[in-house]
Amino acid sequence: MNFSLIEKQAIWKLLIDIIGSDGRISTGEADYGARLVAMLGFSESDMDKALELTVKQAISILKEMTPEKKQSAQTMMFEMVKVDGAVDEDEMKIFSAICAAAELPLHDFKV
Repeated sequence: MNFSLIEKQAIWKLLIDIIGSDGRISTGEADYGARLVAMLGFSESDMDKALELTVKQAISILKEMTPEKKQSAQTMMFEMVKVDGAVDEDEMKIFSAICAAAELPLHDFKV
């Protein structure tokens, strides 16, 4: 998927909020995050700028993406929730809240 820079930053901001919700970052989350950074072609500077976004801004950007991009971003977020083998309740709550705010269906993302 070919995301714009601001779309990548929005996705990264939301991913960071998801993984930070349980107060720890597992090895699986760090590894998956590194793979996403490489896949998205994201620089360290891009990641830093992503953290300057508010959640509200990131969700607004997500809402403006094409349906295909939204689905891809949603899949990335859900994969982050379950990457360490156990679905953390706090991470799932944040993921669900992001999906609700961005008006994304959850039917394919149940655990």
